[in-house]
Amino acid sequence: MSLSAIARKLLGIAMCNNAAAKEICDAVDYAINEVAVKTLTVPVAALTAGNDLAEVIVGVFPQGAVITKVAFLATAGFGTVDDSNTAVYRLRQGSNTIVSKTYNTATQPTASAINDLGTPDATYKTVAADTPILLTITNGSMAATPAGQLLVQYTVPDA
Repeated sequence: MSLSAIARKLLGIAMCNNAAAKEICDAVDYAINEVAVKTLTVPVAALTAGNDLAEVIVGVFPQGAVITKVAFLATAGFGTVDDSNTAVYRLRQGSNTIVSKTYNTATQPTASAINDLGTPDATYKTVAADTPILLTITNGSMAATPAGQLLVQYTVPDA
């Protein structure tokens, strides 16, 4: 029996079928079924030209998780990033890419703004319990990337 069904039993089926009380029952259903979105915030150090962030564990979810959004909040601009010197941000579990974003001449992040890293992969956005998620940043030889915050929004399955 779902939590929603239990709530309706507690409130009384007759009460929930009453048009005047239906709003209360619908509100209880919504509150019970609402999925809380959480945000993991991870500081990322600035990288000088040509230096990469090889592989850093940014989180482990004891109950597993579904990644819903990944973004980068940059503290400054990416002035040295261009078509010859790209910066690639990649979030993955094992060798499977959850999301990846390449910055170049046409695609420049905005300083002091939340820069979306793309839609999480439908297959790999679901992370199994105790599986680490990893961040890599690969910079071209002249590309430098600023410090900032990696923002990972996720939901967790019911306990």
